[in-house]
Amino acid sequence: MTDENAPAGFPEARVQGAGFPEETETSGELPTLEARQLTVRRGGAVLVEGVSFRTHAPRVALVGDGGFVPRLLLGEAEISSGDLSLLGEPPSQALGHGVRLVPKDSWLLDDEPVLASLRFVAELFGIPHGSRVAKHTLASLGLSQFARTTPAALEPAERCAVSLALAAITGPGLIVLEQPLDGLDDLRAAWLRERIEATCAGDGAPRLVWTCERLLSAAQHDLASTGDVVWLQYGHLLGAGPAAELARGSALCLVRVAGDGERLSRALRARGVVLESTADPREPRRASSWRMQASNRRDLISAAVETETPVLDLQLIKPLSEPRS
Repeated sequence: MTDENAPAGFPEARVQGAGFPEETETSGELPTLEARQLTVRRGGAVLVEGVSFRTHAPRVALVGDGGFVPRLLLGEAEISSGDLSLLGEPPSQALGHGVRLVPKDSWLLDDEPVLASLRFVAELFGIPHGSRVAKHTLASLGLSQFARTTPAALEPAERCAVSLALAAITGPGLIVLEQPLDGLDDLRAAWLRERIEATCAGDGAPRLVWTCERLLSAAQHDLASTGDVVWLQYGHLLGAGPAAELARGSALCLVRVAGDGERLSRALRARGVVLESTADPREPRRASSWRMQASNRRDLISAAVETETPVLDLQLIKPLSEPRS
């Protein structure tokens, strides 16, 4: 194999065969993830716009439109304005400074046996005894029987677990997982969640950022409940904070209406209902997004009829389940 065959998610210097670069020490003062008035585009499409949040949590779930982080790390999107940092590093430099990305299609090479792929990845990162490390990685997951098969023989959860295990061996400060639990049934999602939690637990363990489109399965709820949640929808921030705090709140509604929604907002304020904008108020729009407590949906409908404001979309965002003791 040659370095040009390296899968996505590797820093350029390593793909070019350079030595193992010096890692940036993970200071307790560095936020795991920080965005400041961040706008990200992919081609002509806006992925997120005017987003700001900061979290020091060792585990962070990006729910909804959180795919902009993997896209930036892979160079498939660009920052139009604002800033994003992962452990203090911009996305363009993060993979060379202590951040590992496990993309949705994993680190394994489609046309090579699993063991050969892992050996190549180990050598790419300068890990001594790459063949032995690759065998141990498979054995630790009970997957030794797949050593000589192609990755197609592994299930998505197994491919992710293998890539995660090897990523952890490289000694990162932060691991980013792209949709690790999306699309899995409950049994496989629970198995992979256990592998993720075991990898990112204890002293010296890497921090974790993971993405998902929605919190649908029990495994997603359980993993999200162990850290902070950053919730994005329609490219705007719906909410951010510790999962335990979000769990104590009532359900939220995400509302999308035609126009700027100002008349609707005033009508709701007259009813004692707070409608909070999730968009940049400085820019006129054909449609606008807002959030409110779900218990006020009747007032919303009444105010929309009164102000003749078309409601384009109304989503109920349920709170997280309480973390298990």
